[in-house]
Amino acid sequence: MEKFAVVSTPRSGSVFFGRILGSHPRIQCYPEIFHPDNYTADWSFYFFWLQKVREDGYNLTHFRTGSILAEYLESIFSDHNDVMATGVDIKYNYFGLFPGQTKIIKQAIPKALHLIRRNILKTMISFELCERRKELGRRSHGTEKVPPVKLTIRPDRQLLEKLELRKDEIDRFRKALKNEFETLEIFYEDFFPPSASESSTTAPAVLKQIYEFLAIEEENLPVSTNLKKTNSDHLSDLIENYEEIRSFLVANGWEHLFDESGSPSAGPDGIDKTELVRKGEQYLGRGDLVNALQIFKELFMADPYDKQVVCYVGSILSGIGKSEDARNVYQLYLQKYPDDPEVAELYRNLLS
Repeated sequence: MEKFAVVSTPRSGSVFFGRILGSHPRIQCYPEIFHPDNYTADWSFYFFWLQKVREDGYNLTHFRTGSILAEYLESIFSDHNDVMATGVDIKYNYFGLFPGQTKIIKQAIPKALHLIRRNILKTMISFELCERRKELGRRSHGTEKVPPVKLTIRPDRQLLEKLELRKDEIDRFRKALKNEFETLEIFYEDFFPPSASESSTTAPAVLKQIYEFLAIEEENLPVSTNLKKTNSDHLSDLIENYEEIRSFLVANGWEHLFDESGSPSAGPDGIDKTELVRKGEQYLGRGDLVNALQIFKELFMADPYDKQVVCYVGSILSGIGKSEDARNVYQLYLQKYPDDPEVAELYRNLLS
């Protein structure tokens, strides 16, 4: 049986992802096992821990958390001999809760599905809307449609810092996961077509890639979830002062967060690559490496195997002294296209 973790930042669609992935009869995927709100669920770590504390009060101490976590993971993965793959949902912020936690997880779980939402503004808004709905007594996920909620966002330096922090967090975990696990990176926008919130959908193409990664036989089955999306796909429906925020972010180099309709970029097919490459080359021509890198990294996140984008990102990173990051970019590409002489040469030049 394959063992895997779904790793993502909060509000990246992992609940929908887990439900739809679990529609396959041979896959079991548990929700956030370290979320404290799940302590009453018999599959959560805290439920298991509480049972151990009742057996022996000393199990409450940090000296035993490591062994208890290892025992918990062994237990949860041994409960489903009838399935071919069992996974657990772990958010970024739940790594490092206990001494040696990441090492224990790595020993028990060899594979990671890194779920990313390309539009980090949408992720940030989703998190804040979640907090607002809690104030209104609404759940983050539900089976019924609820009236929309809008935010008024301040166009200030703090907003820019939040976006930068989220982007850096994703980049940091991308690198860490690839060092610790066999990792498949997938994107929310690819996995969830517009109809994904309906009770039955056609399986998105990315599922085939996931099944191959998990060594699962693909079955021609509908994917399903009774959950309903609580947020619109359009930023203009979520932000009260949308035009003000759009103008502010475009002026500060974040124009890739918006398309002509005001909805978040939808992945490789939804991004006007030619236009973004043109803008990136304009920044390069002016010597503005920061904004050029921002654009090309967005394209890289959409498709890390686009040779043109890989060469741009690698050369810029190398030019600003981030040779290790440039090597990682080339190395990822070469894992898929090992016989590409141009990228191989760029990679070897950084090793010398």
